[in-house]
Amino acid sequence: MALTRDSIKQLGITDEELITKLLNAHHAEVNPLREKAEQYDKVKADFDEQAKSIKSLQDAAGDKEALQKKIDELKTAAETKAADHKKELEEMQSKLEGAEFDKLLDDAITKAGGRRKASIRAELKLDELKASKDRTNDIDAAIKALKESEDTSFLFGSDAKPSGARIDSSGRTDTGTDGNDAAMATARAVMGLKPTGKEN
Repeated sequence: MALTRDSIKQLGITDEELITKLLNAHHAEVNPLREKAEQYDKVKADFDEQAKSIKSLQDAAGDKEALQKKIDELKTAAETKAADHKKELEEMQSKLEGAEFDKLLDDAITKAGGRRKASIRAELKLDELKASKDRTNDIDAAIKALKESEDTSFLFGSDAKPSGARIDSSGRTDTGTDGNDAAMATARAVMGLKPTGKEN
């Protein structure tokens, strides 16, 4: 039982001054013991923690080879995963750039009046055009060169407007802006018509 003022009074001592002296004497003896007990608990807790750390180090040292093997396996797996991820990103980027290049090239070929895109592509240096820092202008220039070359101009439609006689559904001929009488007469002859101005 803890020594308190009430517990002392229960023993029949009622003098307050005497009770105070007894309590002070008791605390003077007990408090140092309590402090030592608290210090002991703290030291014991620190010791237990250090013991655990030492045990962990001993276990790791005792199985160092297995631990190093596990670390190497994890490191290799991480490097492989990173390499695979990098490869996937590069493939996606390559496909995206390829799609952008194909669209740019196809649009340029169509704009230039290209007839067969596959044949025109075969005549172009695609790798150089892909690597170009100015793709649009370089593609246009390359296609223009093919269009103006005698060897490859047939791959493109003609920009010239049709001229000469034009025959409509009624059998009449119209020379258009560039037509002439000879062309009109030839066309009427082909249709089995008499020359202009002559009646049946």
